[in-house]
Amino acid sequence: MVQQSNSRFAVGKVKLYHHLFLAGLIRAVLIAFGEWQDQHFHVKYTDVDYHVFTDGASYVANGRSPFLRDTYRYSPLLAVLLVPNILLHPSFGKALFSVADVLVGYYLHHIVRTARFSERKAVLCTCLWLYNPITLAVSTRGNADSLLSVLVVFALFAILKNRDTVAGLAYGLSVHLKMYTAVYALPFYLALQTRPLSGSTKGDSETLRSYLSRLLLPNRRKMLFVSACAASCLVPSLGSYLAYGTEYVQEAFLYHVTRKDVRHNFSPLFYSLYLAEEEGMPMSTAAAFLPQLLLMAMVSFKYGQLNDLPFALFCETFVLVGFNKVVTSQYFLWYLCLLPAALPKLNLSLRNGVLLLFMWLGGQALWLAEAYYLEFAGKPLFLHVWVASLIFLVANTFVLCYMMTCYSGATQKTKKAKNK
Repeated sequence: MVQQSNSRFAVGKVKLYHHLFLAGLIRAVLIAFGEWQDQHFHVKYTDVDYHVFTDGASYVANGRSPFLRDTYRYSPLLAVLLVPNILLHPSFGKALFSVADVLVGYYLHHIVRTARFSERKAVLCTCLWLYNPITLAVSTRGNADSLLSVLVVFALFAILKNRDTVAGLAYGLSVHLKMYTAVYALPFYLALQTRPLSGSTKGDSETLRSYLSRLLLPNRRKMLFVSACAASCLVPSLGSYLAYGTEYVQEAFLYHVTRKDVRHNFSPLFYSLYLAEEEGMPMSTAAAFLPQLLLMAMVSFKYGQLNDLPFALFCETFVLVGFNKVVTSQYFLWYLCLLPAALPKLNLSLRNGVLLLFMWLGGQALWLAEAYYLEFAGKPLFLHVWVASLIFLVANTFVLCYMMTCYSGATQKTKKAKNK
């Protein structure tokens, strides 16, 4: 029996690594194709941001500030990582991002297996990431978000394996690289309970005070995670500040907080920003964060248990992106990397899953069609684009709410147990 079990496990490992190898090969081919397209076609394959990264790395290689490059608004650490673009080959960064992409699939597989789902289901969920056309294109065109994806997914994997210090180090580094990942702090913290939170019943009740104490007060796991996170976030951030001063704070941090984008933006708020800009009126963007913060807090407390953590992170990111004042296509990658980890606990039929997918894609298609006529045909269709943005927001809201009703994690099991 042991020999048979080991044989099955070995077969599963071969299947996984076969997919990882094939996914890596596809990405290598796309990188090579991109180099060829860039040389022979007017429309380039390489992402514009990749040239910004490379120019920043060139400045760093020469002992200068990466912020000397206009529109470089990232951590200096990214420029340091891409110095081999200058010293070795211009496609080094694309290869690095693609390796990170494949590693995301590797850790997604182990997250699903940690939840005690079958090897077959784990491989299928992994394939949803490895062969996703969006992820294939984003990393091979030179977008660095795959580095964020692998750090977040690894932190999730490490927490599920009770490796809190390592998880904190990975998560803190992700916050330094791009601050949107800070929204995961609350669900990570709430999930690090020494024992599961129980609901209040007449026979076994917890007062609200003791419940909140257990939920919010630190324990050993929380202290390890927070300490490691603070170290890995503050050390590179402080180093960047000492090296580049207020320029680093302005470009890598404050710019993203105050950013206003009236074009290439799926958010309905783009129209308000556009009108304010046209009228020369100042418009505070602080209020735009309030719906996000409220909804993300609700999600964190609703799914604030260790077994619900993959779904909690997915919902947090979906809310963050869907209700953000700036929404671009690359932001979708932020929650797509978490979807395979949450998917196994969704009681969702294939038919309904396909319908949700088409609803999500349909909202994008409608917006892109209107935006095309605005941007390239020069037609004054700002109001049409705004309506399309509202429709896309409604579609996203419906998709998330429906997924929540289909979720069968620890929170729902607790409710069922209380009702018996």
